[in-house]
Amino acid sequence: MGDAAANGRNRGRLASILLARQPRFTDSTNDTTATAKSKDDYTMAVSFWIADPPRLSLFSIHCSKPPGSRHTMYPDFLVLPQVVGADGPFVLLRAGFYAGAGSREYFLYKAAVDAPPSLERIPTPDEFGSDGDDLRGVREFGILGHGGHYLVAALLDAPSSSDDYLLRIYSSEKRSWSTRTLQNPCPGVDRVIVDKVIKIGQGGLLGWVDLSHGLLLCDLLPLQDPDPTGGGGGGVSFFIPMPEPLPGNRYKEKYPIPPTEKMKKHPLVEEPSRSASWFRDLACVNGVLKLIEMENPAPPENKDNIISDSDLIMWLKRKAVDRNSKQHLSSFRNDWRAVTWSRGVSPSSANFWWQTCATPVPKMKGSDQWLMLIKDTRQLVTFTDLYSAFPVLSPADNGHDILYLKSLVEPSHRDGWVAAVDIGKETLEEIAPYYLPDDWYYSHRFNPEHPFSACTLSSHMDITPGIQVSAFRKITEPSSSADQPSNISASGLQEPSSPRSKFQRL
Repeated sequence: MGDAAANGRNRGRLASILLARQPRFTDSTNDTTATAKSKDDYTMAVSFWIADPPRLSLFSIHCSKPPGSRHTMYPDFLVLPQVVGADGPFVLLRAGFYAGAGSREYFLYKAAVDAPPSLERIPTPDEFGSDGDDLRGVREFGILGHGGHYLVAALLDAPSSSDDYLLRIYSSEKRSWSTRTLQNPCPGVDRVIVDKVIKIGQGGLLGWVDLSHGLLLCDLLPLQDPDPTGGGGGGVSFFIPMPEPLPGNRYKEKYPIPPTEKMKKHPLVEEPSRSASWFRDLACVNGVLKLIEMENPAPPENKDNIISDSDLIMWLKRKAVDRNSKQHLSSFRNDWRAVTWSRGVSPSSANFWWQTCATPVPKMKGSDQWLMLIKDTRQLVTFTDLYSAFPVLSPADNGHDILYLKSLVEPSHRDGWVAAVDIGKETLEEIAPYYLPDDWYYSHRFNPEHPFSACTLSSHMDITPGIQVSAFRKITEPSSSADQPSNISASGLQEPSSPRSKFQRL
């Protein structure tokens, strides 16, 4: 399907995958497995299990304590490993070990076709004498390969200014962190609060994306030269504003579903910032920015200057549901559309967005033909009957604009489906089971952020049967690793042999 159909025959590689952010735990390994030691000498092994989108690819963890550890009766992790950055052959993981009292540690995985994969621990800034760990609040990091080495970048707010940023950059070549100040390129406009980080083109340009606000861009490579002033300055950035939400979405940032409150406030507003990730996504494909937005179609234009009672009553009903949106997903079922915009990236390119496509779901080919059966009620449903949210644009440059959606029969359901839509062809290409590890639900009644992301890790791997998700599901023996935190049962961490979904394809 999609990416695989166009690129799956490229020497056994997939152009891109959908990677789950949360791990599975098993002591099984494959050709992707790499290991590293934590600060307190825990040995952590990371493996990847690849599937053709829209099926989810997984990563698994096996951890062992050092010999003679005094923590043998305790779990390995206080904070489970989680993906906090990915680009090309790189995936960045963040974890908190029990022996370190949950303090965060970072591990960078690198895939390679002509060499064994590697896993390298990245020391945190406080290990170099910085005052405290100021990376804990960073939702996502930028990663940039650079001449056999790599850079990891974290964007922070400058503490002495309400407008500027701090950029912390780790260089694997120098094995140290540096800090540069970035002036707000658009004074008087709120700083971005990052939803995701994307790489722009083939150089050193990274973009920090605030889906409801704008895109901050900075070239990291010039910042690797010594600052002649010695003051940690010299960072040059520019800002691209996001289009205003479509009329059908302007209430949704105030009432997000699920609650997606970000970790801090914009400095110029009183209310917490809301993430637009549940109805928007942005990707850079072949040097072009592509923005997708899901919208309930706005009401028809009122040419007669008349407002009927039925229209007002419908508006009042929607308003009442919106107030209770934590329990009800009031949109993106039945009648909605996917709208896309594109634009160039460089400051010299055209300084506007242009709408490239508007795809109404009821007219989408195949949307009424993919039948699922709800086992409990024996009810038949189609794609248009499902609640869909959290759009993800494929980063693969294969001539297709593929959109992935998380789809559920009811918002309260744990599991559901991932749908793949070809926006240009206005076609529902495929739909596949979606499910998370059981431990996710111990701490999250609703997903606070997108539980999977698109990345091109698979294009740097030869996909053999032993690293596919199907091979992982054949594992029937429970893991012998004591990886689970104290509030999670061992049985909850083993990947089920079949999805727990209440739905079946017919």
